[in-house]
Amino acid sequence: AMRPWSPGSCSLSVTGLRSLAWYYLVEVLGMAAVSYNLAMRYGGEYCQLEELVVTPNARGKNIGGLLVQRIVDNARARGCAEMGLYLVETTEHNRPFYAKYGFQPVGTELRQDLTT
Repeated sequence: AMRPWSPGSCSLSVTGLRSLAWYYLVEVLGMAAVSYNLAMRYGGEYCQLEELVVTPNARGKNIGGLLVQRIVDNARARGCAEMGLYLVETTEHNRPFYAKYGFQPVGTELRQDLTT
């Protein structure tokens, strides 16, 4: 399967013919997985930050902050009333980071393992 950042995905289609576009070497500094879910309590979409990863070399350079702010802006533009994320034991140390972007603790999550 072709990945979104592969050289093959950097080609243009002009009247059915494929021609090469300019290639740039890029370094992935971070990435985020976001879901938009319908929520009756909001009468529309709810944004969930599923994962946020910043490469070790990019940490401390506001890459995570830029990603979070873009996600918040996108969620607002889509009309989401709220955005959420979960911290688990291994990510609890990130709480102050998310607090800088307006995230506050609300409730308690319950989960069930469906793999067993």
